Amino acid sequence: MDERVRYDATAVRPSWDELPEQVRAVVAEWVGTPVSWRSAGGGFTRGFASTLVNGDGSRSFVKAVPFSNTHISASYRREIAVHGVLPEAVPAPRLLHSAEVGSGQDGWVVLAFDHVDGRMPGNPWDGADLRMVVAALERTADALADVRWDDTSTLVDEAAAEPGAFTLWKTYDESRVHEGLGTWLAAHRDRLSAATARSLEAFRGTTWAHCDVRADNLVIEGSTAWVVDWNWLCRAPAWVDLALLLPQVHANGVDLAPAYGSRLLTDVAPDDLDAAVAWLGALMLLLADAPTFEGGSPWIRPHQRWTGQACLDLLRSRWGAA
Repeated sequence: MDERVRYDATAVRPSWDELPEQVRAVVAEWVGTPVSWRSAGGGFTRGFASTLVNGDGSRSFVKAVPFSNTHISASYRREIAVHGVLPEAVPAPRLLHSAEVGSGQDGWVVLAFDHVDGRMPGNPWDGADLRMVVAALERTADALADVRWDDTSTLVDEAAAEPGAFTLWKTYDESRVHEGLGTWLAAHRDRLSAATARSLEAFRGTTWAHCDVRADNLVIEGSTAWVVDWNWLCRAPAWVDLALLLPQVHANGVDLAPAYGSRLLTDVAPDDLDAAVAWLGALMLLLADAPTFEGGSPWIRPHQRWTGQACLDLLRSRWGAA
């Protein structure tokens, strides 16, 4: 496949000193004035996201983005709303403070979280990281079953919002993926299309899911995995978050037995799991050809192209190479 993206070095972020004085003043009221800061290397936006360290050694994690960056500011507002309903049992750093500072073109959305002193998994993925993440996603699924929220977002609606994903496999140029994958894709267009169409039924669920679990939205602290960046919570089956992570892990040659043996996947119909992966692959390759969105990282489209191929590679493994 194309060269894998460095997921710990994809973000393009402003420094603490580049934030407006009014934003720094609000943050200082919340958590103190930092003596040093370390920007988060992972992620695909240009929003501020940094660990701030105070003179007494205490730490916090702060995110901020201007209103003018409409795509990212909307996602930060969504994250604030999600944290308002997120159960304590979810392994996620707590949102301590949030505010909208200023107004109009000079306004900013600002969030401060508990700091988690950990690392991103998947550089590369290994069995130990996978087992910790599986345990965290099982805990997450259990806790999300208790969410009571009147939000109407569903993964089915999110999937249907990109109709091009459902026709992509019929015409996608096989020369645009790795040579071996291209030959396999050409031989399996009909099955890939049927699997992707099935996703609209497979994604129906009555519980909630994060719906954006990737290496850069996970933090490993000791023997615990934390799930971060909660701006896509929507109605979906409990198994979705683990299923959509599998292509990235498989691409590193890791045995997926700990995932397939999880209680989240053991009762999932194989065709439903295939449908989720086929849809994700189609969506990623579709988006990979779009212009980078406002405030996006230049690495977002390479990430999507790589992920689309990782999905094909996993399906080839599951269906057979012939």
